[in-house]
Amino acid sequence: MRILWRTARRGKGVDRPVVDALLAITHAHPYGTQELAYALWEVTPDGQSATTEDLAIALRRVLRAENAHFARIWERAPKAQRVLLEALAAEPGSHAMSVGYRRAHNLPAASTVQRALEALVDDELVTRFGEGYRIAEPFLAEWIVTGDF
Repeated sequence: MRILWRTARRGKGVDRPVVDALLAITHAHPYGTQELAYALWEVTPDGQSATTEDLAIALRRVLRAENAHFARIWERAPKAQRVLLEALAAEPGSHAMSVGYRRAHNLPAASTVQRALEALVDDELVTRFGEGYRIAEPFLAEWIVTGDF
């Protein structure tokens, strides 16, 4: 299925798999989806459909634009919060307090993870997801995974 952008005068389109990938990145967050879709539209050549390569380029642009914001979050976070954010970026949705998850991600004691998790939830950086948690900020997980900090 091909979707045409509303400003189809330039003949730009996007196929359903690219839309699905975009929504997976943004978790369908309205602002994040709009921001990444606009960046994707900007990098898609006139008369063509956006590709997964175009989406990767658009995502890099968005992450570059958000770098200062994410760097401030990262610098202010205590070490326990940082390692937990790294774990949640790598494996969202798992039960962060489980022994297996903590071992797999070299997390500290359960009580330390619990305090870090509570602080990140209070700061609205982490949210419940399934049986566990995930990073709520639309592009923060991607930024962490790329290791640009």
